Amino acid sequence: MLKFGDAHLLLALPLVFALALYLHFRLHRRVVARLFRLENPMLKVVKQPGEGGRRMPTLVLKLLLLSAFCMGLASPYLEVERLRTTEAEAEVWEALKLARPAVVVVVDVSGSMGEAIAGGVKISVAKSVISRFLDSLPANLSVGLIAFDDKVRLTVPVTRDVERVRSAVAELEPGGGTMFTYPLGVALNMLKPYRAFNVSCTIVFVSDGLPADQGLYDSLLRKMRELNITVNTVYIGTGGDPGAAEMRRIAEATGGQWFNAENAQQLSDVFERLSREIARAAASYTARVSITEKVVEKLDLSWCFFSASAALLFLLLYARHRALGLSI
Repeated sequence: MLKFGDAHLLLALPLVFALALYLHFRLHRRVVARLFRLENPMLKVVKQPGEGGRRMPTLVLKLLLLSAFCMGLASPYLEVERLRTTEAEAEVWEALKLARPAVVVVVDVSGSMGEAIAGGVKISVAKSVISRFLDSLPANLSVGLIAFDDKVRLTVPVTRDVERVRSAVAELEPGGGTMFTYPLGVALNMLKPYRAFNVSCTIVFVSDGLPADQGLYDSLLRKMRELNITVNTVYIGTGGDPGAAEMRRIAEATGGQWFNAENAQQLSDVFERLSREIARAAASYTARVSITEKVVEKLDLSWCFFSASAALLFLLLYARHRALGLSI
């Protein structure tokens, strides 16, 4: 529906019409007589045949011109509803504790983790390396922990209390088989709420074997890729093992990195590198949210009426010239 910003100006339209009619019928001959001095004096007393009929088109044009001009002055517009999406930096609510980037450490505690490697026992080396990794993470990072064998043995939900996570790491002991579906599912559920608020999330997955449920967790990997949750995998053992190939596949499926450590020193070096990369990502992290809202915008139509006025003015001038016999 057409609306007007200055609708009160339309109240003057009847007065403008009345003035136009007066000028058109009462003052026309006086003006013409002054403009054209060579006019035959008899025209003042003898009415030309059909004069009134010839002037009706110009009267209509004048009224249309005045109507269009007055409506343009009254600021006409249409209201149009549109959906507007904006992105902005935002602080995520403290109550949900989502203001920090999050990393979840998933560590294998199956029976094979009790075996020795160069530099110590796998589980002992892993516990020491993970503890130093926690100390090296930046303060603006939240951390979670999942320990598993053929089932999930221990979980610490994502928290700012790094000491709580470190204490849980110290309690880890090897035993049982190896299955990846359960820990990956728990990690995904931990991080889903963070991704809902566009918070950066990473999983560090540590294992030394080939899982018994290989391939059964592919849907979880696809969901992680869809949510932009990267899984960085660390395989403890020889790079040519089937378990190493599976860990590499998991990393590539989620857009993460794959690492191999055959001894204690290599495992320490891998976690130092991960610590630097995660710290760099956390330092440059800025939470952003997309806000979609319905807004009503005003579509200004003044230019349409002023353009119509200009066109009518040229048409009026042409019609008057034709009526006076001056057109060429």
